[in-house]
Amino acid sequence: MKKKIALAAILLIVLAVLVVPIRTQFRDGGTTFYTALLFRVISWNALIDENETKTGTEVHFFPKNFRDYEYYFGPRAAVPEDTTAETTTAPVITAPDFDYMGLFKRLEGCWNDKGSLFVAFEYREGQPCLYYGIYDSGFGVNGQLTGGKITGEDKAELTFLCPQLGEDDEGGDYHPEMTVTVLLDLIGLDDGKINIKIESSYSEYGNLEWQTYTYSGKTVDEAYAKWSEFEIG
Repeated sequence: MKKKIALAAILLIVLAVLVVPIRTQFRDGGTTFYTALLFRVISWNALIDENETKTGTEVHFFPKNFRDYEYYFGPRAAVPEDTTAETTTAPVITAPDFDYMGLFKRLEGCWNDKGSLFVAFEYREGQPCLYYGIYDSGFGVNGQLTGGKITGEDKAELTFLCPQLGEDDEGGDYHPEMTVTVLLDLIGLDDGKINIKIESSYSEYGNLEWQTYTYSGKTVDEAYAKWSEFEIG
């Protein structure tokens, strides 16, 4: 009898581990993930723009219940490319209405400091995105461009929304959903050098102090190959 009770208790514990979800809420308008080992329930309430909100409920079963936010959100509307950014020779910061998409286009590529830091401005499925991190650790932060502004002569800021990476209690790479601001001193842009500082809405994740970065390649892989061969400096 005692063995049967013990077995039943073990089965109940295993069942609870498999089906009892952990709640995660995003600051995209209130989307909530309920994640268990066997499934994930998503209650959408994501602000797409001032006139549209993604709503509804989805259920995803193992092994598709541990994908990131962007996987479930799906493709976003493509941002029209600025066809004048590559041909103009005018300074980046000229007009009262700041063309931050045009600036992003001019920054496109991967930039490295003299150590192992990298900052990449790249398009993914038509979306302008940020990817930065440390080559040595393999840890990086990804985000999507949400805006920008002028902060001074030849100085600007670009802001990105970075979805949550991993789970806080899993022991691997992790950061919460956060806003990242990239501060830019563009005085040397035409010579392939810029000064960058990165500030995160969570100070313990992803902050980088002012550093001079050199243009190192069109992609992170290309820049990493140069870095690994000590060609960047």
